[in-house]
Amino acid sequence: MSSMRIIGLLLIASTMAFGQKQLPEDSFGEPEARHLLNRAGFGGTPDEIKSLSDMGLKKAVQLILHGLSTSESSPTAFDIAMVDRSERRRMRSLPQKERQKIRQQMRQVDRRQMARYRTWWVEQMLASPNPFQEKLTLFWHGYFTSSFRAVRNSEHIINQNKLFREEGLGNFRTLLRHIARDPAMLRYLDNDKNHKGAPNENFAREVMELFTLGEGNYTEEDIKETARAFTGWINRPGGARFMLRRHDRGEKRILGRKGRYGVDDALDVILERSAAPLWVSKRILRYFVGSEIPDGMVKRYARLLRKNDWDLLPFFETLFSDAQFYSPLVVGNRISSPIEFLVGIGRRLGESPPGWLIVTFSDQLGQSLMDPPNVKGWEGGDAWITTSSFMQRGNFARYLIEGFDRRSVVADFASDETGKMDMKQVRSGLGPMMRAMRQRRWHPEVRMRELLLEAKVTSSAGIVNVLCQRFLGVPVTEDARRSLIAFLENEKKSGKSRFRKARALEVPEDLLRRLVHLILSLPEAQLV
Repeated sequence: MSSMRIIGLLLIASTMAFGQKQLPEDSFGEPEARHLLNRAGFGGTPDEIKSLSDMGLKKAVQLILHGLSTSESSPTAFDIAMVDRSERRRMRSLPQKERQKIRQQMRQVDRRQMARYRTWWVEQMLASPNPFQEKLTLFWHGYFTSSFRAVRNSEHIINQNKLFREEGLGNFRTLLRHIARDPAMLRYLDNDKNHKGAPNENFAREVMELFTLGEGNYTEEDIKETARAFTGWINRPGGARFMLRRHDRGEKRILGRKGRYGVDDALDVILERSAAPLWVSKRILRYFVGSEIPDGMVKRYARLLRKNDWDLLPFFETLFSDAQFYSPLVVGNRISSPIEFLVGIGRRLGESPPGWLIVTFSDQLGQSLMDPPNVKGWEGGDAWITTSSFMQRGNFARYLIEGFDRRSVVADFASDETGKMDMKQVRSGLGPMMRAMRQRRWHPEVRMRELLLEAKVTSSAGIVNVLCQRFLGVPVTEDARRSLIAFLENEKKSGKSRFRKARALEVPEDLLRRLVHLILSLPEAQLV
């Protein structure tokens, strides 16, 4: 049976109604703690799972929401190198060649800073004591999408990411108001070009279609009138500014309501619609629970959002305590994104690979941080897995577990069916990755044999069980388990590895790493 078919079978949706009860305190064990760490973060080590399980559901949820450590849980500040964009005015009097040189220098500073920040963010995902903060930041990055390629301003993109980090667990209405004034969003959706007498509808359309209501819950006239309410905001050095003379102060009719609306007024009118909490709840639930959400559950959480005047903390407190969040219908029914897959390996391993390495691999797998493909963000779900990307995930997992060198990378990704080098592939798809890995070396320090020490396993079956439990979010199929055990047994019989039965610590390190690579190449490894 193909890997794609197995993943499909593992993701078959059920039509059972979602319950509404909180998980009993005594039902919160290590499997539930593992699931909570997988969905609200990027996975964890056995010690982290046990610690979370021992404290019980209520305390565990609070710790997840506010940080896994009593020490300072906010990430280290990232110092933004401010590009002197005031030079643009002086540049007008310069010869063309000098202007081009200055522009090129500014673009280089922007690109370098964006690359540094992407690396920094991944390192926060790998090591932060507050992984939920990073997971929620990643969610909002795909919800209120902006792209560095379109915005072409690293300061704006970084400050938007900082907004998600600081306000992501606050109030949705407040976050939406910030987004309406956010310099990156103003540029990305052209609202900085939206002014009286010449309204630009891009931002107004996406506010209704993607951010608040969903298709079918507004008209084209509503979009036009909302665009008028959003006029007047422009980007200036230091941030966004409101220009009254560019704002349309006339009466607007939005969703059946009339008034001389500005941006906050228009957003309030939109959020009063019954479709708004339904849409927002559904998008949050689809990300943290799964792609198939029963209407009853969406309605229940929409009422919760409305009851708490759009505060998000009660939403997540309830969700992470919901018995159905831990049901077999939810656990393991979600395909991890490339970033989640790669960061998850690091966190479960207890290792922090270089951020640039994760960024490089994730780019190749189709998830470039700060550069989503379009305003809808990443499609997610089944779209993350193709025959090609499935194979690439396995190869990248091997590099994180075993280390890498340029020769092995080229052999894995740039050979055709006959084994010959495909130089066109090297120059195109592999070019950026090979440049990123040039003259860089990394090998994991964690030794697999040490991971088996406390488990005190000696049999092939015991070793497979321990490593599968550590690195997978869902149980393996019996066929897969038998294949993994057979792999170890065959190595023992072949004599190629110094496999000794008496003690698990005598199993060669290279063999254990190959075994973990096989585990991370399973269809189950793509699911959380």
